[in-house]
Amino acid sequence: MPGHRYEVCILIVMVMTVAMVLAMKVTYEPEAPSLVINEISVHGQTADLSVKDNNGEACDWIELYNPTDQTVTLEHWFLTDDPTEPYKVGFGPQTSVPAYGYLIVYCSRAGIAREDITTADIGIANGETIRLTSDEMGIGHAQTVTVA
Repeated sequence: MPGHRYEVCILIVMVMTVAMVLAMKVTYEPEAPSLVINEISVHGQTADLSVKDNNGEACDWIELYNPTDQTVTLEHWFLTDDPTEPYKVGFGPQTSVPAYGYLIVYCSRAGIAREDITTADIGIANGETIRLTSDEMGIGHAQTVTVA
């Protein structure tokens, strides 16, 4: 019965292969974002009403939070209010968020003529979607928040 031995050998190899596959531990841990939208203020609901846009209106703002133990430079980070323009508003290498720290980004489509604060030429309104994206992590890792 030489054919029978061949079948038994094939069966043993198959059983061993299945056992090895079942013994493998495969884990997937997605990379945690190093920056998140923590809070959004609409229509100037802010403690700092002195920040006005070029129309004299109190600015909206977005609070970014860095949940890591490292300073995050915003050189490769972008905010947008337009899903067709994921890289609408970029930040320079001089802008950063300290470890476990916060950064307020003042926002207005009318523009803000101040150099001493971080600003973005985007609008925030009820029903609007704000997206935070890193070009290093790709659009798939973007955080999207719809303003209620």
